[in-house]
Parts: sequence; C-alpha cells; structure tokens
Amino acid sequence: FISSAYPALHISKNAFSPCMLLAIDDIILPYSSINYALEAYLGNVSGDLNHFASPGLIKNEVLKNYPKTNIYLGSSDPL
Repeated sequence: FISSAYPALHISKNAFSPCMLLAIDDIILPYSSINYALEAYLGNVSGDLNHFASPGLIKNEVLKNYPKTNIYLGSSDPL
C-alpha cells in the first residue's frame, strides 16, 4: 500500500474550489501564498491537463493499474 496525507489531487490555476475561496482572506495561508506556490510548482504547465500535477483527473481505467493507496484527508485543507 501507498499512503498519502492531504494530497493535492487537482491543481489548477484557473479554477477555484471552496477551500481556495476561503483562503482569500486566511491570515495563516492566504491565497497569494498558495498562488505563488502553484506558479513555482507548475510553471508553464497547466495542472488541468497534467495527470502528474493533478492525479485526481486520471481516468479509472488507468488508475486500476496503480497500487492500492490510502489517502488521509481533512475537512478544510486549502491544498
């Protein structure tokens, strides 16, 4: 098994999730910091099209070839 804690499964510079909207005025992890990290991580690559950047977009027929994975999530993680 593979384990992952709080993974970013869909990274996009073009779409806002509810958690990203909450980060706009968050004093601990503001949107400007998240956007800076996205720019540094993705560069010129679109996370909407890149399955390595956004593994949540991989089709089920491809995912079935990957090892079983445990994913640990929280209720309000902006990432």
